[in-house]
Amino acid sequence: MSLRVIHVVIDDLGAYDMGYLNHQSKTPILDRLQTEGVDLPEFYTYKTCSPSRASLLTGRYPFRLGWHHQQGQLDSVVPLDFKMLPAILKGRGWQTHALGKWHVGFAYKRFTPTFRGFNTFFVSYG
Repeated sequence: MSLRVIHVVIDDLGAYDMGYLNHQSKTPILDRLQTEGVDLPEFYTYKTCSPSRASLLTGRYPFRLGWHHQQGQLDSVVPLDFKMLPAILKGRGWQTHALGKWHVGFAYKRFTPTFRGFNTFFVSYG
């Protein structure tokens, strides 16, 4: 069986909104991913989604990217000199796919998912 990586980012999730932490919450699919995968229980993100995404995709703190104030505006982009995780994985033969919210640059085609390392994508830019 080949190794697969699924990286899930969920905005506005409360500390006990997952079923594996609170049995009143019903999240069976996410619970299964947590049980069978790797959980990062003390991985903290920035207070807004765009800097958090930029940080997770580059492995850099948002302020190192100039992303400490951005909120996904049209001209908010991760500079092209910062390689993103999907580009690194793709360069090593992995297939990479994005699904969901992008919010890390779309003013020009060179900042969109397929130009930043994803083979395919189905995302919302706004």
